[in-house]
Amino acid sequence: MLYFDRAIKYVRPYSTYYTSYASLYKALINRDLGFIGEAEKCASEAVSLSPGFAEAMYQNAQYNALMNRPEEAIPLLKKAIKQDIVYCLKILWERDFQPISTEIAELYEEIRNEKNEKVKETLEEAKKDVIKLTVVAKGIKKLGYDIPEECSVELLEEGNSEINKLVNNNSIIDAHYAGILLPLLTKKFARQKELLRRKGNEIYIDVDRQIQDLSAGVKGKKKKGGTLTFLIHFLCGQIVALPFGWYIGVPLGICITEGLLFAICFYINVIQPQSQWKDISTKQNEKDKIEEVVKKL
Repeated sequence: MLYFDRAIKYVRPYSTYYTSYASLYKALINRDLGFIGEAEKCASEAVSLSPGFAEAMYQNAQYNALMNRPEEAIPLLKKAIKQDIVYCLKILWERDFQPISTEIAELYEEIRNEKNEKVKETLEEAKKDVIKLTVVAKGIKKLGYDIPEECSVELLEEGNSEINKLVNNNSIIDAHYAGILLPLLTKKFARQKELLRRKGNEIYIDVDRQIQDLSAGVKGKKKKGGTLTFLIHFLCGQIVALPFGWYIGVPLGICITEGLLFAICFYINVIQPQSQWKDISTKQNEKDKIEEVVKKL
């Protein structure tokens, strides 16, 4: 005992942590000698010197349990468990805690419920996020575009399901694991969301470029074709159509060349502009839908 008193004396100016350790060893010697009250005082001093030292809290709770003081032991055990979940298992196998086993069972239930409540709240939000991503992914697929494998939301759905199972197990350890897994799932969701947003923006930019290319091809043309333009093309085409028709023979040659000229002018000035404007309208509609889908993110 004298040596631990000296160790505490000489290490105290330099390290509260090692002073706490020395106090715990002194407490163990007192416990072996049957001085439980003295052991509790040494462990209590270790907790005072190092408030975040889980082992000091655990051993202090041990001595309080041996003295049947659950009002002192339970708060210390709760803090130790919050520091390190492994103490749940240590407590279960420690005979010193048998006098307060009922209080410990209530403590486990309280901690489990607290953890599960937090997980359930976050899990509900995560489920909503997964549904939102699924809607966006389906919306992009519906427009005829493939979703890269890394953008798949199936893994997020599986992750939600696994966490839900852990919560339903009603175990303090499973509740703890669920609390660890949920932030990882949240990070994965954020990554998936960003990947889908990028994919949507890429499609949006590509469709916009296609619209610009199509628009350049119909610049100055009316959606239904222009009568004046048609007449100009038809009259100018007579320069070639009439001589060629005369060459073939009158009146059949003239009818053939005039018919061909009319068909060409009609296609260029009426059918082709209508088709191009229709393509632009289709692409614009597609662009609007993509924008609407991406906005859901």
